[in-house]
Amino acid sequence: MLIEQIVESVKLSDAQQSVIDYILKERGNIKNQTIKEIAKVTYTSTGTIIRLAKKLGYYKFEEFNAVINIIVISLSELIKRTLFRF
Repeated sequence: MLIEQIVESVKLSDAQQSVIDYILKERGNIKNQTIKEIAKVTYTSTGTIIRLAKKLGYYKFEEFNAVINIIVISLSELIKRTLFRF
């Protein structure tokens, strides 16, 4: 299930929605960002991000971030294979 579908099935606070919007927009660039850096850019707290990850079914933020990175890498590889097929 894609992250977008998971997010649509859960009620988020405004702060959590702000974090999700940032993550979805910057998903390829958050690989090396810490939870503190993401909290700072989204004007939220690390607690908000931890609660968001748990609400989405992840044990901690690092697990959530790893899943996002796997999705980004997979999509990038799929696009490369599709483009170079022709």
